[in-house]
Amino acid sequence: MIKVVMERHCKPGNENALASLLVDLRTRAMRQPGYVTGETLIKIDEPTFYFTIGTWTRIDAWHAWEADEARFELTRMIDGLLSEEPKTYICAPVNEGE
Repeated sequence: MIKVVMERHCKPGNENALASLLVDLRTRAMRQPGYVTGETLIKIDEPTFYFTIGTWTRIDAWHAWEADEARFELTRMIDGLLSEEPKTYICAPVNEGE
C-alpha cells in the first residue's frame, strides 16, 4: 500500500469551487484499479490550506491514475483556483514489508 498526500493552497474566495472539484476528482479516482480510499482535509486555522490523502494498492496504480486524461482535465481546473503549485508526496508505511 502507498499513500499519496497532496498539499494545495486555495486562493481566498475559491474554497467552495475547490472543494467541489476535489470531490469530483476523488469520485473518479474511486473507479480506478488500485484505489482503496481517500479523504480531503482542511487546516482548521487556515481554511485555504487543503490536504488530500489517497490510499492505493500499488504505486503503478497511482501513476496510471496520475496520467489519466480525465484526471488531467480536472487537475487543470483545480490548479486555476490555487495560489501556488500543489505539492505531492508519495509515502509508504514505515513497517511495510515487515
